[in-house]
Amino acid sequence: MAKIVLEAQLKGDMRNDVARSEGLVPSVCYGPEKENVVVVVKHNEFLKAYRQAGENAVIDLTIDGKTENVLVQDMQLHPLTGFVEHVDFKFVDMNKLVVAPIPLEFVGKSPAVIDMGGILNKTMTEVEVEALPANLPHHIEVDISKLDDFNAVLHVSDLSVPENVEIVTEMELTIATVTAPRAEEEPEDLLSPEELERQALEAAVGVEEGEEGAEGAEGKESSEGKSEDSE
Repeated sequence: MAKIVLEAQLKGDMRNDVARSEGLVPSVCYGPEKENVVVVVKHNEFLKAYRQAGENAVIDLTIDGKTENVLVQDMQLHPLTGFVEHVDFKFVDMNKLVVAPIPLEFVGKSPAVIDMGGILNKTMTEVEVEALPANLPHHIEVDISKLDDFNAVLHVSDLSVPENVEIVTEMELTIATVTAPRAEEEPEDLLSPEELERQALEAAVGVEEGEEGAEGAEGKESSEGKSEDSE
């Protein structure tokens, strides 16, 4: 990979809001055996470098003419505009091992998804590795073609990395599975037109019988009342 270069300037007494209004991103550089350095970088140039480097590729950060090797440790975005508001750079020694997160790139086609209609579940999107800064991979491929049924599971231990890279994430953790599609709900049994008609007639007869019974009861009560009056 070609070198990723980014220029920075010492921030000095410039206020953060003033820096941002001028298209600059307030940043801090820190690391072991190094003093913290507060700088500003041009917003668009930082984005260009970050698209290439992410958090796992070394950036040659030039601070007032002196070049330092750094990794992007963290950055803060404005919640509405997405503008990068602050960046943390970590100084790295190219001769010392570092631990960094590496994104997972899912490749291939899962037979359990393609042929059996399953649903791919990605339970991890990155793993941490230890390596010399120059050997940090940009990504690690996950071959989902191994997910050939609903019982298959991909673990961290299934990942392949170069010999000079060591995965430090727990090996037994699950990366991906495929679950069976939800069974379609059985439609309710449909009644035939004859059955619907029969039920309607029964309901109608029941109503009529109820009305007749009520009328009979009313008539009986009326006649009994008249009998009592006559007595």
